[in-house]
Amino acid sequence: EAPAPTAAPEAAPAPAAVQPSHSGHDEVLSADEETWDLVKDSNDIADIEYYLENYPNGKYSVPANLKLRQLSR
Repeated sequence: EAPAPTAAPEAAPAPAAVQPSHSGHDEVLSADEETWDLVKDSNDIADIEYYLENYPNGKYSVPANLKLRQLSR
């Protein structure tokens, strides 16, 4: 019967699933990258503006701003 309490702590790794705060952060980066992949080849200013509105400090904000300038010419 003592092994049963040990089994309960084995269930404790489920609270380790509370760690998705870290995974959630990675998901934000993935969304950033996925969005950029979708708009980076677009010639529509609205697509680039959409990326910058959603990820103003995103991984690709510098090339997005550059592309926005190029499309605005």
